[in-house]
Amino acid sequence: STNFYYYEGTKLVRVETDGLDTTIYLSYGDNETNIIWKNGGHSEDIEQNTIREQTTRKYDEAGRLVYEKSVYPSPTSEIEESIKTYEYDDEGRISKMTSKYSGPGFDLPSYYEELFEY
Repeated sequence: STNFYYYEGTKLVRVETDGLDTTIYLSYGDNETNIIWKNGGHSEDIEQNTIREQTTRKYDEAGRLVYEKSVYPSPTSEIEESIKTYEYDDEGRISKMTSKYSGPGFDLPSYYEELFEY
């Protein structure tokens, strides 16, 4: 597949992928990036402009990822959601990551949390 990249100044704002029939939109705020994945609609079995995933990433003052929330909307079932948080040690390495999930299709309760310590 081929990717096409579109910029506003130095910021990447859109990626179009012909092989995956997907367009990715990026927008930026203060210490935050918002990303939306949409189906391109070129395939007969994919509804055009359907949002597949929305992700918000937040960063600390040093530019390190500290929070990431992804939502996977579905017109036919319960919405799936993932939230990850990151903590860093004094040297700037990840020391703790917490993952929380909710949604259908898990062999666990509809909501569960995992903790990873490094």
